[in-house]
Amino acid sequence: MTRCRMKYIYHLFSLTMVTFASACSQDEVSSYRLDLYPDLNQTMTGYAKYFVNGSEQIFDLNVNITGRAEQGNCASVTNCDHTYILNISSDVVGLTTDNSSATMYFDENDRYLFSIDSSGVRCVPTAELLEFPESAAVGTFGNLPQEDCSDGTSTTVNSWSLNAAPNGNAELVSNVSYNDGSSTTLTFLIDQSGNVLGSKLTGSGEEGGVQYYASAQNY
Repeated sequence: MTRCRMKYIYHLFSLTMVTFASACSQDEVSSYRLDLYPDLNQTMTGYAKYFVNGSEQIFDLNVNITGRAEQGNCASVTNCDHTYILNISSDVVGLTTDNSSATMYFDENDRYLFSIDSSGVRCVPTAELLEFPESAAVGTFGNLPQEDCSDGTSTTVNSWSLNAAPNGNAELVSNVSYNDGSSTTLTFLIDQSGNVLGSKLTGSGEEGGVQYYASAQNY
């Protein structure tokens, strides 16, 4: 899944930009804490499907995502107060492996400034930064502003929602599509305290004339 680079899945962690909208009221029972900077160590398994000259090839897929917040670590970035570092490794068994990372920069008010991934691609939001709620109820949803990236890509769809899940948990879902036709959906299973219990990742697109679809999860 070489096309699933960092910028295609990090948007869940820049949720300070969300335009908040809710169709239902929040209360102590139904609201879920939304942690902007979760400590992550999620390993998922699934498959990657490639379409070449009309034929379909399927490979086993292993994905690991780790993330951590760091106070400071801003180098010389103006207005930066803290960062969030995300690392992703993927192994399309028997075909290719990929290891990448991204650093997201935030100001002292937790507003997202920009990101830089390990290949040097820089992505900057193009809209006003809004504060993200500390908690939300199932049925809450929102949109993220577009981002322009230094490799010429930009987001065309960037949204999130909080959906019901079994056993009193919820799924925090982030959908991102780009102007090159690639798209990614990242889902975190969370409890009411905001703890990440599991994750799902799907992605699709085209690279080098080869279309792909990938899916991995651990719940």
